[in-house]
Amino acid sequence: MSQAQFLKIFKPGIILFLLFIFQYVYSQELKEDVVYLKNGSVIRGQIMEYKSGEYVKIKTVCLNIWVFTEQEIEKIAKEYVPDHQYPYLVKPVKEKGYVNISDFGILAGSGELTKDNAFSLHVVNGYKFPNKVILGGGIGVEFFNETVIPLFGDFRYHFVKDIFSPFVFIQSGYAIPLEKREDNYRTVYHSKGGPMFSSGIGFRFTINNRTAIALSIAYRFQEIKTTRMFDWDEQEVDIYERYHRLAIRFGFYFY
Repeated sequence: MSQAQFLKIFKPGIILFLLFIFQYVYSQELKEDVVYLKNGSVIRGQIMEYKSGEYVKIKTVCLNIWVFTEQEIEKIAKEYVPDHQYPYLVKPVKEKGYVNISDFGILAGSGELTKDNAFSLHVVNGYKFPNKVILGGGIGVEFFNETVIPLFGDFRYHFVKDIFSPFVFIQSGYAIPLEKREDNYRTVYHSKGGPMFSSGIGFRFTINNRTAIALSIAYRFQEIKTTRMFDWDEQEVDIYERYHRLAIRFGFYFY
């Protein structure tokens, strides 16, 4: 499957997926928890803890934490934030737990690629530790002379616990060919894939405690081994194609 064929088949799904992501981010961004008290006060922010019949703990935009008993509360709601409210709202960064990182981009360069700029899509599932480290495993699809599926480990370190943080990352694994290389006259090819490696830097901007966006730039290496066999003497020759590319990626963190 070529890059053009892949995009032709999956382009509608990719567009719908991106629209879903933007809608999800937008809807999460515009809502907040609201506690209405019987004395007429209204407290807006993020509910940190709730025990039915006992109490509610809520953190406001000013980072104040309030605790109200069930007897003090009129009702609890989740409402859209007015456009004029909280122009500098600080979103809390999730300390630890599951994280999904989905990104896409181009592998820029010239040489053995059919096109200088090849499409790349990655999905990483991992765990975020309190020490600003994320460890996970990923899968993707990329287009070299053959389409390959990279399977890799992913390590990320974010320098600060803030809504805006630079980070570094390393990926290493193995790429499996998705298609068979076209045979020539009396010559048979068997693609076997090969090791992959990527290392780079990026910036993550946290939108809320569930979502962040990221932009990164990295060095990308890929080796693809292909065995060529001539049918008249069945002699096998191993061919190694090595790619050195600049990866420019944009993606989302989902906590």
